[in-house]
Amino acid sequence: EKGNMMHEILYIFFSEIQKQENEITWLPIHKKHPDLKNIKPVVLDPNNKEVYLKLLIEIAEQHFSKFHYDNIFMKMEIENIIGNEFKKGMLEKWLVGELERVASSEYFHPSAFEFGFGYSKEENGIPAIDINGINFKGKIDRVDFKSDGNSIQMLMGDYKSKLKNVSSNSDIKNGLSLQIPVYIMAIRDILRDYYNVDVEKIAGGVYYSLNPLSDEKKGMEYFKLIMFNPELKYCDSNYKPSKKEVLSATENIDDILEQTQEYVAQYAKNIENNEFTPNPSTNKSCTYCGLKSVCLYK
Repeated sequence: EKGNMMHEILYIFFSEIQKQENEITWLPIHKKHPDLKNIKPVVLDPNNKEVYLKLLIEIAEQHFSKFHYDNIFMKMEIENIIGNEFKKGMLEKWLVGELERVASSEYFHPSAFEFGFGYSKEENGIPAIDINGINFKGKIDRVDFKSDGNSIQMLMGDYKSKLKNVSSNSDIKNGLSLQIPVYIMAIRDILRDYYNVDVEKIAGGVYYSLNPLSDEKKGMEYFKLIMFNPELKYCDSNYKPSKKEVLSATENIDDILEQTQEYVAQYAKNIENNEFTPNPSTNKSCTYCGLKSVCLYK
């Protein structure tokens, strides 16, 4: 599956770049034990595009060499990722977007990747995270940081194959999408308890496209912010996020995180009481449901 392949390739890519980076003093990391994954800001140089692309393709080819395949469909999938002489692959399109963002002097630095919790010791050794009495396990695609000179800011990143139907701020506030706020709470607690890092400002979340597409009005869409703190900048001052990406002046992330905890408790109680009343928010919920053929709601 292309999404999983891209996740693995980008994880190895950033891990390799991390090994080459010098220590960055504005994000002091003190790991509780040596088995924990490294958290280290990556500083990409836009002038090194060809070097990065070569490394990405080498990682991809090595990854694909593990599989035994002999069908045209798998070859087409691989070509979509790597590209050819006639078209850019997903890796190059992703890299272009990443380097465009990096060209800003105020950008968030990618720093932690495929960050698991609640799994085995081999998967970082961090236990499940308790949110309102419910244990959560998961794997965070990416965590970005930056410093304004006075405080550390954190942005929770999630990779998506497409940005068209990603969750919105209203989905989160209405309890229809819990992933971003739950992951923010999880990484905030993990940083405090296992890395001795207190994040002064939570910037919000961002969806990074693994396969950027062109929009008639916006051009290439490489990312989309969600529940972003209006007091902070995502990158340079020329970038203006849409109103749908940013919280209003009367909203704050702490209130939304607290509200999410209440949704978690309520949903857990409903499950415990075997309450599964169908309540789709839109007709789209039913369109892709695997159980619609036996659903009594429709």
